[in-house]
Amino acid sequence: MLIFTCGDPAGVGPEIIAGWLRDHPSEAAGVAVAGPAAWLATLPPCGRILPVDTDAPLIPVPGQPTEAGARVAWAAMERAAAGCASGEFEAVVTGPVSKDWLSRVGYSFPGQTEFFAARWGGEPTMAFSGGRLRVVLLTWHIPLREVPAGPSG
Repeated sequence: MLIFTCGDPAGVGPEIIAGWLRDHPSEAAGVAVAGPAAWLATLPPCGRILPVDTDAPLIPVPGQPTEAGARVAWAAMERAAAGCASGEFEAVVTGPVSKDWLSRVGYSFPGQTEFFAARWGGEPTMAFSGGRLRVVLLTWHIPLREVPAGPSG
């Protein structure tokens, strides 16, 4: 089973996930979704619903990230990481997050890839897929001037 994380609730992740579930009902049974309970209640049917609300009130306004939204995004990543580590899930698909807002709530990673690497050990692969295009990155979150030298510097 895959687990989808909501990403920042004020971002495009929740909309993209809802649309995918709506457009792929036969595949949705194999997907768990982690995010705020109020949003999860609006989703088309899927395999599992995993609320990750925090104590902070969350009323997302599209395009306006908040600390509460960053905490929910982080909590969804923690839930996905733990579920994958335990074998509950086979893989995670992450919604986009606001790195700026995550850093404001104490998140110390430059991106989600490094977060999952820290939780699981080893070296994860960052990949993107859409339509006919599938991309796996050789490097991630390094300054552009360092790209010619490769991931080792």
